[in-house]
Amino acid sequence: MTDTPGPVGLPAGGPRRVPPALLSRLVAAIDALDVDTAYLIEALTEHLEGTAPRIPIPLEHDSDVNYLHRTLISDGTLTEERYQRLLTDLGRGRWQVQSATTWLQTNLETLSVSQIAAYLSWEEATVREAADSRDLYAINISGQLRFPSWQLLYGRFGDKLLPHLSELIEILSSRYTWYEASGFMNTQQPSLHMAGRMTPGQWLAEGGDPADIRDLVEGTDWL
Repeated sequence: MTDTPGPVGLPAGGPRRVPPALLSRLVAAIDALDVDTAYLIEALTEHLEGTAPRIPIPLEHDSDVNYLHRTLISDGTLTEERYQRLLTDLGRGRWQVQSATTWLQTNLETLSVSQIAAYLSWEEATVREAADSRDLYAINISGQLRFPSWQLLYGRFGDKLLPHLSELIEILSSRYTWYEASGFMNTQQPSLHMAGRMTPGQWLAEGGDPADIRDLVEGTDWL
């Protein structure tokens, strides 16, 4: 007879002390990214503090776990061995690692005030004014203004900002968080098609109608 699984949570013995050498490796690895190390550590810490410390399914009682176990095994979705391995992975934090990895990749695609000012050849005060007037897409992470890179054009003569940016900011802000908006802007959409499928950013850069972006955001469940 198979033992009934218990709740998913911390490994046996509770939280484990992280060796100082491992923390030093983490800081060194972030330093090697050539970014603002203090900012990135602070922002990542805030993200992890807001991440659920358990399986991302609302299992409030042992009976919920038992039901999930019976259902997944009985319908052939998972073998008993695969189910137990999944519980172990979730208990160790695999879901949190995947969430933090995706968040980190998205965050690294943002620029600071000084970085975007240098790229646009603007004064930092002008950048902040553009953020306040929503002429630039700005977000606040750990007390710092950050600017997702999807709104910039690279390798083009003259233009450095995506066309129709103010309108696009209004469209995206009506529905998406900055994190979701970044995913949307970097994902090819079947309905945006010229020489091939395009991301919303590519569509606008090539002269596409921003109304098509609005239709996508308002008329579909992209997420």
